[in-house]
Amino acid sequence: GMPESEITRLCDLHVQVFKDQLEDVRLPDLPPDHPVAHYMAENRALEREAARLLPLLEGPDPLRRAVEIGPLLERFAVFNLHYLRKENQLFPYMEKRGVETPPKVMWEVHDQIRALLKGCRETLGRGEAALLQEHGKALVAKSLDMIFKEERILFPMALERLEAADWAEIRKGDAAIGY
Repeated sequence: GMPESEITRLCDLHVQVFKDQLEDVRLPDLPPDHPVAHYMAENRALEREAARLLPLLEGPDPLRRAVEIGPLLERFAVFNLHYLRKENQLFPYMEKRGVETPPKVMWEVHDQIRALLKGCRETLGRGEAALLQEHGKALVAKSLDMIFKEERILFPMALERLEAADWAEIRKGDAAIGY
């Protein structure tokens, strides 16, 4: 009976409380064609893009760097495939195995990331430097936070609960959605 936004807020608080313990969580070595291996590779790519975008947002006038920021935002948009695969492939299998709350919370965060990206594109187009900085920094922070939650909470849980047949089906569906 609690709104998903409140559950998301409480989950964020919970992650902050246990962040030190979660830092120690490591995923096992996986075959390169495993869906989680694909997610991890995409996470490394997103971290690289975030590291390129953040410095461009610093300083008094990020609009001077609009010619660089625009293409980086477009590369961020490609990562929506990562979220779509989780939402349409991974989450249904997790829910089938009794794991419901983390997928619901993460889906809401995906929507927040999408809204921040849209806000970045719009503020860049309108030439609103302060809002571009605000939305851009929030986009980077929320995206990196999602990576932490995926790799320390979601993926270990999925690897523990899902069966080999589930992963084989997910792999097939992932290929249809794209990487």
